[in-house]
Amino acid sequence: MKQKIVYATFQDYQNTRVSSAMGITLQTLLSNSLNIYRKVRFYVFRKKKQYTEDRLIKPLISWYDFVYLCILFFSKLGIKYHFIRHLQEIYYDFKLSRKLHKKIDILITPNAWIPRTMKKVQKYGIKTLFIPGNPNDQMIYEIVASEKKKLSLNYIDPYDYISRLNTYKKTIQYFDHIIAINTIYYDTYVSRGYKNVHLLPFIPSNINVVIEKQIPTNVQYRSEHIRIGFLAHIVLLKGLHYLLDALSKLSQREYILIIGGKIENSPYKEEIEKRIALLGKHIKMLGHIQSKEDFFNQIDITVVPSIIEGIPMVLYESLERGVPVLATDKCGGKDVIDEGKNGFIVSPGDAQEIYKKLIYYKNNKSSFNREHIITDFKNKTKYSHEKFIRDFHSYIKNVHT
Repeated sequence: MKQKIVYATFQDYQNTRVSSAMGITLQTLLSNSLNIYRKVRFYVFRKKKQYTEDRLIKPLISWYDFVYLCILFFSKLGIKYHFIRHLQEIYYDFKLSRKLHKKIDILITPNAWIPRTMKKVQKYGIKTLFIPGNPNDQMIYEIVASEKKKLSLNYIDPYDYISRLNTYKKTIQYFDHIIAINTIYYDTYVSRGYKNVHLLPFIPSNINVVIEKQIPTNVQYRSEHIRIGFLAHIVLLKGLHYLLDALSKLSQREYILIIGGKIENSPYKEEIEKRIALLGKHIKMLGHIQSKEDFFNQIDITVVPSIIEGIPMVLYESLERGVPVLATDKCGGKDVIDEGKNGFIVSPGDAQEIYKKLIYYKNNKSSFNREHIITDFKNKTKYSHEKFIRDFHSYIKNVHT
């Protein structure tokens, strides 16, 4: 029997031609799997018409929504980000709940901060599929608390904001099914005793990646340097401090570190700045990156030292450009990295291990062929996408029975 399905993500639908946002990437794949159904509707947080005319994709919030503009105004007043984020999620939940009705059969979402929506789901008997965009949030909360204690940091971010965590707990218990798209997600939910957790592996990738052969010269380096790249919205869980600790063991003649991404004002930013000051001029802070092509063409290897993370897009963006990756085994690296061929796997929080792998890479740099890495990743991605569509289609057919 054909079913009415809603897929809802908290992310914006902006420039999807270059976007690597997990919710939007999944939406593209799911649309290929779900388009055979009689009624499918995709809800995103906000949408700019110039980037998509897809009539199935509807924004929950307009760009001129009064309440949302008030929330943005509060953020300009210096109110802490964790509180603003929670306000956005509460408003998103309110708007999504108003879109549900008894004729909907299935709700699919990567959002677990929607208790109002889940009450509607229970009322109408709608089946729910949760496709998490992070490992289990209770586990993340515990890891963040542990790391902050090690570094003697005392501040709140979205990952350890108790009100937000309580909202997560109110929501997560009501999902009928949890679909994990990598082994990290799967392991963290199964280890916490959740039932109906299913592993449907998926490797995200960008569309229309352009590989520039010419290396820009706006970052100065010597040929003997390892040009190390770190690209992320810099927060504690990204583990940048462990990479900096590893580099303190290297001679400054051996490397240059290029850091891309925004870092919020916080005690963690101060901690990072202290470490960078000790390391000297071989660290380049570029801030927000406008062109990822320019960034990746300036580096030899990407390091993803995340303490725990599900889908760090930089891991996949690097490989599809032929840049090898050194990543921890708690950020999905094991699903795509072949040790010594297209990168390395290390344990999270181990600066010594990062140091050893960087030395190995320096001594064996010529064995990493960019074209081979690109070809291998394309093959893995194509297989992953085709298999995910098949498996998800088979799975969804059985959900409503």
